[in-house]
Amino acid sequence: MADVTTIFDGDYLDRLVSQFDDELFQASFNVTDRPDTEQLLQLKLGSMLGYEEWVTRLTPEGLTSEGGDDGKAANRVFDRWLAYVVTAYPHKPIELRDLFLMSTSALWARRPTELRHVLRLAPISAVVDADTSGDHGWPSRVRETVSRALMLVARQVGRNDVERARRRVDELRELQRSVEGDWLSDAERPEQSALELLALYHCAQATIVIADYVLDGAFIDGRGRSVNVGTELRTLLRKSGEYADMSSEPGLMTWTKSVGLMIEKLRSDSIWANGFNINQKTDQFVRSFSRRDGAILSMLPSQQDALSRNLLDAQREALVLQMPTSSGKTLMAELAILQTLSSYGNAKVVYLTPTRALATQIKRTLNSDFGELDIDVTAAGSAFEDDPFELALLQAASGVVVSTPEKMDLLLRAHADWFEGVRLVVVDEAHLLKDGERGARLELLLANLRREHTHVRLLLLTPFVQNAEEVANWLSEDRGGEVDVSWRPARLIVGLATVKGKYSTKRWEIQWKEPHRQSALTDTVMPFIDAERDALRDSNSARTKTICLAKRRGRLGHPWRCSRRHVWRPSKRPCAWPPTRPRSIWRVRLPNSG
Repeated sequence: MADVTTIFDGDYLDRLVSQFDDELFQASFNVTDRPDTEQLLQLKLGSMLGYEEWVTRLTPEGLTSEGGDDGKAANRVFDRWLAYVVTAYPHKPIELRDLFLMSTSALWARRPTELRHVLRLAPISAVVDADTSGDHGWPSRVRETVSRALMLVARQVGRNDVERARRRVDELRELQRSVEGDWLSDAERPEQSALELLALYHCAQATIVIADYVLDGAFIDGRGRSVNVGTELRTLLRKSGEYADMSSEPGLMTWTKSVGLMIEKLRSDSIWANGFNINQKTDQFVRSFSRRDGAILSMLPSQQDALSRNLLDAQREALVLQMPTSSGKTLMAELAILQTLSSYGNAKVVYLTPTRALATQIKRTLNSDFGELDIDVTAAGSAFEDDPFELALLQAASGVVVSTPEKMDLLLRAHADWFEGVRLVVVDEAHLLKDGERGARLELLLANLRREHTHVRLLLLTPFVQNAEEVANWLSEDRGGEVDVSWRPARLIVGLATVKGKYSTKRWEIQWKEPHRQSALTDTVMPFIDAERDALRDSNSARTKTICLAKRRGRLGHPWRCSRRHVWRPSKRPCAWPPTRPRSIWRVRLPNSG
């Protein structure tokens, strides 16, 4: 039996979280022991108590915490649930209730990508996708159906998950007619049971409303009228909470409040709440985005932050947008493009990329995303000479022109009048301003654009730049600005790999650090295999070590690719590891010697 006193010790529980996190991490390199059953139970009970404490501190008005919750409490609760679930699921079944509480805390901790990754793991997905049985009575069936439906909306594998959630609650409504009466007649306390059902039914109706809103940005009531979704949800959830309080059932009170918390975040995170009602073109864009294959129905916290910090402020002439890798910069650039085209009619937008390969990728993305909006996307060639045929194509081009800085520099020198119709220039990978000769050319191009064509606005996209405000002010002293977003979709773990030992004791030792969060990852030790001994016997260079280490990672099932600086990153292909984070980005840097 677990020591009950430990579940009240927050520091002990935090140490357990770190311990399980490290064990999961090391399990991708070496075989580790089965997790301690008693410690798992302690963490589960501590997670439940921590969740209850967190929910209790949240006030009904606006669902914000007393004293101002900056997300730290929600993050702590989610860390505990996450550590428990991903450690326990290979060894024991995970209860639906635990997944529901984890999901609620994840959304309020602003970690939706991690939540979706966990909910898509096969054993976890099986729990969410399972049919709800009626073995434990009608109220339990309603509660479990609503819980599963909301987790499907949160998981968002395209529109299919949300549509399935809607159907499940609809089926529940049909079943109500044949089950409810018999259950109430057999209840020991009919009045309390009726109050419990009223609370559950209001939550079920709120689930239908949020599912429709996430899918299509609206809810049509039974009389065919479009209703205000925010008002409708607040009314339903308020009544649900009142009925739960009147029932005096503590578990129901916590559950209904959790439903309200999850629904509020699903609404505020949706693409409709963040990207709709900006202008006509963005409205068309959001509609097409939400209905296509692989529909995007929510915005990442990084994208929400960028928009809330006035990314689309038309008063700014030069803007530097800093967002970490894979946090959604391209979508933000697309919204800026649509705003420009909506404001200036036949205007052109130039999208600059540092390489031809990236230009091809961006052109393909924009063509796909703007396909239903009748916005042309043209790619300028990479040739350095003036081509009359290509010039004619560019003169006739409208919409978006994707090009390299070198090509635009040539066009600016030879045909400056072409830029009279350009209203926005988007510069991707703008941190390359510091990249030697190419950076100097890009800097000169931007300076000439601002000097000779003051009507052109600039949007610089970069994962990092130390002097963003200085760059923005240099490009437009009075109307420049920066938007700095720090939210990351995944953990960044940096490892320093060295070779230790001699002969039969040769081994890899990797020291791990996380620049953006506190963690207690221990060093990884991996004895050499024969192929590595042979390779390093022939060559002891950093390049050979890097190749050997990459092959070792490949054997473990983790695809990596190499850069010229001997920095290894995982490829974009999906892999099963790590179970705790979606696409964690690791960099393993090898020293020059040792």
